[in-house]
Amino acid sequence: MKTQLRNWTLLLVVTLLAAACSTEKKQYVNVIPADASLVASFNMRQMIEKCALSEADTKQLQDEIGKAIKNEMAGNDVDLINKIMANPSESGIDWRENLYVFAMPGGNITGIVVAVSDKSKLEEAMNVLVSQNACKPFKDGAGFSYTTVEEQSLIAYNETTLLVLLSQVSGEVETLESKADEWLNALENTYAETESFKKLVEIGGDIALIASTDILPQQYLSMVKMSLPEQIDLKNIKSAVAVRFEQGKMIMDAENFYTDKTVESMVKEQMKIYAGKVDDTFMEKYPNDAMLWMGINLNGKELYTYLLNNNVLGEKLKSGSLPIDVEKMVSAIDGQVALGIGSDASIPSIGLYAEVNNDDFLQDLSQWKPILDLQKISYGVEDGVFYLTNQKEVSAENSLKKAPWAREADGKLFFMMIDFRSWGGLLASQTRGVEGAVIKMLSEYIDYVTVSADDATHSSLTFIMRDKEKNVLEQWVNAVKKMNGMNE
Repeated sequence: MKTQLRNWTLLLVVTLLAAACSTEKKQYVNVIPADASLVASFNMRQMIEKCALSEADTKQLQDEIGKAIKNEMAGNDVDLINKIMANPSESGIDWRENLYVFAMPGGNITGIVVAVSDKSKLEEAMNVLVSQNACKPFKDGAGFSYTTVEEQSLIAYNETTLLVLLSQVSGEVETLESKADEWLNALENTYAETESFKKLVEIGGDIALIASTDILPQQYLSMVKMSLPEQIDLKNIKSAVAVRFEQGKMIMDAENFYTDKTVESMVKEQMKIYAGKVDDTFMEKYPNDAMLWMGINLNGKELYTYLLNNNVLGEKLKSGSLPIDVEKMVSAIDGQVALGIGSDASIPSIGLYAEVNNDDFLQDLSQWKPILDLQKISYGVEDGVFYLTNQKEVSAENSLKKAPWAREADGKLFFMMIDFRSWGGLLASQTRGVEGAVIKMLSEYIDYVTVSADDATHSSLTFIMRDKEKNVLEQWVNAVKKMNGMNE
């Protein structure tokens, strides 16, 4: 019964987003603790508008919810749910205020924060969860009411705020109760007072997120620390991400920012590996139906020095145990580097090109020549360009220079394009069950994906849809409806 209850609750949330009364209360954001490693803000009102749900869509969704709860509830509970579906403000939650999700260092505790518009109405809705045995009866705390769910999560609310806490560790109820009391009664030292929160508001977007590196679980933190100077505090390395759902595309813009001088110095050293920005030097060598293309402009000597100073890679390079002279090969790179994979053959075509200042490293590749010959891959240096490829020559009209994204690559520090039609179809054919169905569905909607960096601190991930006219969220709604047998 609980599983079914969760299912219709998720559906109900979608319906609640359709409309609700607005409030000027902002105190609910003060619940977010100042030391949260990750905070995400969801502009629910804006996102719902972009979903373009029609009255028919809403009616159909309500009917589906009605079917799901028909045999699960009775009497007053059903009456309340029907009342909320008819007028979502009856839930007591103000869905037109931003919803926040936060996580503590290590990701052991996650919180969801929602604005409350009417405590008595919310209380009535919460009692439905109790009557359905989804949670224990609510208790009185210091200015708030709370309950626990399955010894691993907690629901609490007061006049302004609904707080849901989830622990990664079972049996942490006392810890969650203590945190709820601390955060719901916080008068100072809140995230809303920090510079990070100001930045979260400034970057806007449908979804805004700020995270520090110490959000990573301990096993991954150890790996990160191994490659960084010991004196660096990981909480001082942060990223701000703005997600925008637009007509025909979804854009994720990211900015890295630091409050640590050591990190700033490290980034400056890292920038030395770049010899300039990406251009279209090698695009004419690739077919316009490439599955993948990536470009970068490198200073090989600086790159090798950077790798040598890395705590992990440096030891491997100094050991001399590698079968090739890495210094000779990497140091020869001097300018544009491009890698592309084609999709026009049973054996994918590959093309790697790099501007180099010498060909001394070629002798190290001779040991792999028999294997490369089997794949019909040739290599060499011609006119200062190293090539390793089994591609056929393409005409200018059929090259990547004509691709719709080609101009976007020009002037970037790094650029990569992934053709999702090709990769999605390939992955779907190799994956079974629900995962395979989802990948196949995504490949029917996504055209290609680009990843780029403007400089050391600004990067972007963009999903370009096949349908260039409709908003991405509207397309996702249609995809979900299709998967669930609902009319688009």
